[in-house]
Amino acid sequence: NPGNNLHISGLSTEVDDRELEATFAKVGRITKAQVVYDPHTRESRGFGFVTMETPEEADAAVTALNNTELYGKAMTVAKACSHKFSCCAVLTSFQARRGRARTPTPGKYFGPPKRRPRMSTYFELIVL
Repeated sequence: NPGNNLHISGLSTEVDDRELEATFAKVGRITKAQVVYDPHTRESRGFGFVTMETPEEADAAVTALNNTELYGKAMTVAKACSHKFSCCAVLTSFQARRGRARTPTPGKYFGPPKRRPRMSTYFELIVL
């Protein structure tokens, strides 16, 4: 991410790509605006992404449009970071705390122990 990709959350379900683009066009030039939709219901999932022309315009959009209302809901605008790097940061901090990797469990796991009826009780029922 060169710094011009923005993540917008808290969108109303009524907002589509054109309205998102029109909102951010007031601040600067836009390369792409996209609302994320659920693949099954085709309804908005309440967040989207906007790519600005330059990182400076992205910074201006964050300061101008963060916590502003669009269709009655306050949207949050932040710079999008790639999922790969954020997970690596969490993993490295976790490994730094632990000091070493976990050792794998030896052998096979066959699930929880099986409950078998006690044989003495079974034979006592037959005899009685």
